[in-house]
Amino acid sequence: MAVQDKIRLVIVDDHPVVREGLRTMVQNFSSIDLVAVCATGEEALNTVSATRIDVVLADLRMLPVDGIDLLRLVRKQAPSTKVIVFSSYEREEDIYQALKEGARAYINKYASGAELINTIHRVHSGESVFSKRILEKFDERRTRKDITNREFQILEMMAKGLTNREIGHALQVSEFTVKNQIKSICAKLEVSHRTEATRAAIERGLISID
Repeated sequence: MAVQDKIRLVIVDDHPVVREGLRTMVQNFSSIDLVAVCATGEEALNTVSATRIDVVLADLRMLPVDGIDLLRLVRKQAPSTKVIVFSSYEREEDIYQALKEGARAYINKYASGAELINTIHRVHSGESVFSKRILEKFDERRTRKDITNREFQILEMMAKGLTNREIGHALQVSEFTVKNQIKSICAKLEVSHRTEATRAAIERGLISID
């Protein structure tokens, strides 16, 4: 296969072992031209800006630029570049945000090498590659209203065990206001009380506990 016919690929992941494993895997395929293996989203963006890249394979969980931010920025800087996101989690919010920002495929990190290469080829040819389970999660999330920035703050404080009064003090609002906002959060998450709301938010990837 001529060099110009190869799929120009960038891999980005902040874990060295994962990066090297992926490098080794894709280098065995003559149809792939591995242009760069990046440790950060910034490195990947610099590469995409400097040269033509067909496909970016990006981890979702990176700092300071995560996979969702990278998707958004690649779409802005290089609209023709297709992004595949991969993760060891299938959290509803991650999936929703990734598809919303234009991911062309969502693949689990435990997928086989053959599945990964097949996905890269299919995405490069113009397909979107999502399992039925992933699409169901996306549809479930799409039907609910978005959590506001203030509600995210309250969810994070709830997860840390703060009472309504403590949350109100931290945000400089009344306890009554906090109760109303928690009621709104519960409605959006389709749960009945604050404990269920916290658990649902963590399970769906809306918030995380360090």
